[in-house]
Amino acid sequence: MDKNSNSITETPQSTTKRGKNSRKKMSEKTVRKEPVAIKINEDEALAYAESIIDTIREPLIVLDQDLRVVKVNRSFYKLFKVKPEETVGQLIYDLGNKQWDIPKLRELLDTILPQKTSFDNYEVEHDFATIGKRIMLLNARQIRRVLGKERIILLAIEDITERREIENGLEKTRKELKVIKQSADEASDFAESVINTVHEPLISLDKDLRVVTVSRSFYEFFKVKPEDTVGQLIYDLGNKQWDIPKLRELLETILPQKTSFDNYEVEHVFATIGKRIMLLNARQIQQASGKERIILLAIEDITELKKTEEILINSEILYRRFFETVRDGILILDEKTGTVVNVNPFMVEMLGFSREEFLGKKIWELGFLKDIIANRGNFEELKRKKYITYENLPLETAGGRQIEVEFVSNVYDIGNQKLIQCNIRDITIRRRMEIEREKYIKDLAEKNSELERFNYTVSHELKSPLVTIKTFLGYLEQDIATADKERIEKDKLFMNNAADKMWKLLAELLEMSRVGRIVDQPVEVSFSGLVQETLGVIAGSITEKGVTVKVSDEPVTLYGDRSRLIEIWQNLIENAVKFMGDQPAPQIDIGVEYKDNQTVFFVCDNGIGIEPKYYSKLFNMFEKLNPKMEGTGMGLAIAKRIVELHQGRIWVESKGLRQGTCFFFTLPGALKDNGKGE
Repeated sequence: MDKNSNSITETPQSTTKRGKNSRKKMSEKTVRKEPVAIKINEDEALAYAESIIDTIREPLIVLDQDLRVVKVNRSFYKLFKVKPEETVGQLIYDLGNKQWDIPKLRELLDTILPQKTSFDNYEVEHDFATIGKRIMLLNARQIRRVLGKERIILLAIEDITERREIENGLEKTRKELKVIKQSADEASDFAESVINTVHEPLISLDKDLRVVTVSRSFYEFFKVKPEDTVGQLIYDLGNKQWDIPKLRELLETILPQKTSFDNYEVEHVFATIGKRIMLLNARQIQQASGKERIILLAIEDITELKKTEEILINSEILYRRFFETVRDGILILDEKTGTVVNVNPFMVEMLGFSREEFLGKKIWELGFLKDIIANRGNFEELKRKKYITYENLPLETAGGRQIEVEFVSNVYDIGNQKLIQCNIRDITIRRRMEIEREKYIKDLAEKNSELERFNYTVSHELKSPLVTIKTFLGYLEQDIATADKERIEKDKLFMNNAADKMWKLLAELLEMSRVGRIVDQPVEVSFSGLVQETLGVIAGSITEKGVTVKVSDEPVTLYGDRSRLIEIWQNLIENAVKFMGDQPAPQIDIGVEYKDNQTVFFVCDNGIGIEPKYYSKLFNMFEKLNPKMEGTGMGLAIAKRIVELHQGRIWVESKGLRQGTCFFFTLPGALKDNGKGE
């Protein structure tokens, strides 16, 4: 017995009775007070949880056991463009005129969640009629006995569409809200679940800006421990790394005047994790039961996103500079319609059409591209293939100039839009150079071959008179020793003839080399005037052979090097006189005829004729069909070179031996009925 019980003696019965009465009174008192306390705590916890829900940037939806909407946060309304009256109380699959009837969502809610109480990072892709194609990560939590419901499903939605596109597939998942409880403890756990479900770091502060609660993602991201965080002044976290001027401005200046603040950007260099750029969302909550305010602070790390945006901005600047300055014409087409949405300055400059003549037109409506994109069928080919190239296509500019182009197209995505870039490069000069190069190589090969033949022929032709001179020089020494005057004179005659032949041969070679260029300025001359002048030069040999020459009086004007043109007729007429043979009535006809829109000149004789097998040899240097005939074999070669120098061509025709021969040649620029005479 203790000292307080000395004055009163109680029987066991009385003690028992009094104890029962006392417990009864205490029980009644507890029954009266506990519901009020629980109610207050529950309301505060639920208000706290709802404030967390509305602070979160990610869409969040709460469903009952029948999958009807109990609550939706403001982010859900904002992202999916729906109204509260069309949402709360509705079956989730009926939302947005049944846009939410998504097979993968049904699989999650009807199949997965009944077997599991929670599910994270469940990816769903869907094309909404109101906001277009979206890729979402769903986090789901199933909680029993909450808010008077048998079962509550907490569904957090992270829209990763833009981030997936910008960061090329890098996913930044966000985990959303967990567990709701009916009682105050359950509601508190619900709030904790929300905090720990969110992918973004989340921290709650008391009125003195000391840490009350921190999400696990905060610990992971900022590499801090609970024992160094909870209860600490926020500015002292991480050895005062959080003493950030802009954070002080938000917490001490902005929030006291506003209960919430979104997308407050802060940049800071942390000793542990380096430079970070963060978006802060803050909510100030005034609690009931006399408790002071708490501050919810959600932190989104946008460092990598900023880097990506900077890269994209720099890439866009570089592309814009390329687009504006590249020496290729560029058309940008809408992949769906084929409409020109952009055109670079060089395309306008190259083709001579104004920018307005491009923009808004379908590619098959651009007349100058008719040989590239003749119809929509060809445009469909551009859409089907990622990369297409056409080479050496003809194209006509606004000024009617014909150019050759190289056309290259490529299909690529920008955001939700597909575009086709068409590059058109003028390769006219390049093609001309390629053709000239091919022609040059071919001509060079022919020239080299001709030079080899020339060297061989010259050495052979010059060797013959030299051998003659050397031989008779030996005879001359012998004849001088015997004093045989008659033989000495013969020796001298043979050597003189050989020297004359060599001299003439060298003169012909010099003439051939000079034929390689036009010496005089090209002028207009008449056909008849040239022929008559030529006949005057060689009148002696014509008279000696008794040849009759007939010349057409056709008035034709020629344009070229007068002295060289005379050489053509001189060589052809002399050749005809030389090969008359024993023709009793030798005759040469000189005239003009018109074939295939060409003016053709001819020199025909009735001499010994030529067999067709020798046609190809006639115009070679030093070619003599009859070695016994006088001459060097250079006349026809010189005539051919002069004709070709004037861009014409020359050929021979004969009916055979004793049937005569005709030489024909063309000289571009010769005009009928426009002779001026000389």
